[in-house]
Amino acid sequence: MTILIFGGTADAINATKQLTLFLQQHHINTPCVYSLAGVTKNPNTPDGVRIRSGGFGGVQGIIDYIVHHDVRYVFDFTHPYATQISAHINQALYNLSRTGYPIPLYRYNRPAWQRDTYIHYRDTVCDIATATAHIQGNIFVALGAKDAPLFLHHTGNIIVRSMRPVSIANGTCIVAPPPPNINTEQALFDTHNFTAVICKDSGTDNGYHKIAIAKHRHIPVYMLSRPRIESVTYENTYTGTDIAATVGAFIQHVQQGI
Repeated sequence: MTILIFGGTADAINATKQLTLFLQQHHINTPCVYSLAGVTKNPNTPDGVRIRSGGFGGVQGIIDYIVHHDVRYVFDFTHPYATQISAHINQALYNLSRTGYPIPLYRYNRPAWQRDTYIHYRDTVCDIATATAHIQGNIFVALGAKDAPLFLHHTGNIIVRSMRPVSIANGTCIVAPPPPNINTEQALFDTHNFTAVICKDSGTDNGYHKIAIAKHRHIPVYMLSRPRIESVTYENTYTGTDIAATVGAFIQHVQQGI
């Protein structure tokens, strides 16, 4: 029996630590596989698990892996915007359940930040790129490397922060996560004197520093709205709005022998 964890976030590491601690304390010798997309160089990973890096090849790839490795529990601790992999997980488990292989899915749905009237919400990155094309000065783009190319034709100077380097002809790339200390974020704003902030509604405490600073300094914020997972509904899913509740559902089911 194997536990498959789709990770890649700080929440995933925290949750995996809670999960492996429970297994150790109760002498449950079940291997945990921690799956990463493989796009981040030198990612943080939890101890006591097997690391798997790279994609699965879509829905069928996930199904094949689950069957081949005798996976009995699946955790989705991916980023709120990683909707493709979450949709593939849903579909794979749905398909397996229809063949007599039901597997419980435990998903942590990180809460979004409280909506605010001073934030300009947009449904797509293209919408944000269009809405900010006229802005001059230094524009802070904290969307990640994948979406940075959509801003390469802006007349303003683009300052991208991402977890991997990206070539910016009209600006600079800062390879770093959001800083844990708001003073560090303030120093970045002081250095570049940003005229706009572009970001996702990630829901993290560290990520909110830039929002709080922008609001205080009256800098416009353009935020990509939370996406929806477009896939079938997998009935055997336990969704928690905090990590402890999500892991707790698994612990309860194990103790009940489910």
